[in-house]
Amino acid sequence: MIYNEKLLIIKRDATHQYEYYNNSNVPISYKIKWIGNCSYILKPDANNFKRFPNTPKNAFITVNIISYNKNTYKIKAISNFSPLVLESEITKIN
Repeated sequence: MIYNEKLLIIKRDATHQYEYYNNSNVPISYKIKWIGNCSYILKPDANNFKRFPNTPKNAFITVNIISYNKNTYKIKAISNFSPLVLESEITKIN
């Protein structure tokens, strides 16, 4: 995914999402909670607050999957700490 004109690689396990910006080796990590088949909430982990101390302690990002096909899906993401709305297409890589 391209975000702010930089490459964003997302990796996930059962409980966390790790985001690597612009080929960084240090991820930004979030706890992930699925709230439906096409919706989930990302909550910043403790290390996120250390790296970004201005992030509100109650911060979260709600992501809705708008559409999908074989290897891509489109999302719309909003947060409780910014008026910005992110709409993007994510491509699965193996």
